[in-house]
Amino acid sequence: MLAREAALALSREHQDEDAVIELLVDIRKIFDTLGVDRPLGKRLVAELCELEEALWSAWGGASGDQSSG
Repeated sequence: MLAREAALALSREHQDEDAVIELLVDIRKIFDTLGVDRPLGKRLVAELCELEEALWSAWGGASGDQSSG
């Protein structure tokens, strides 16, 4: 039982890290496409939501509760 709980906890952490890495990769894509090198605020969020393959518009937060972490 304890091993299962530990495995689930590690699995959740890994998924959260994967989401962070995907987000950073997508932000880099947007910066490169737009030719910018600094934060874009609301425009960055809009651009992320428009990335069809990334599905950021459906992001529910790391815990699935619409929060950022």
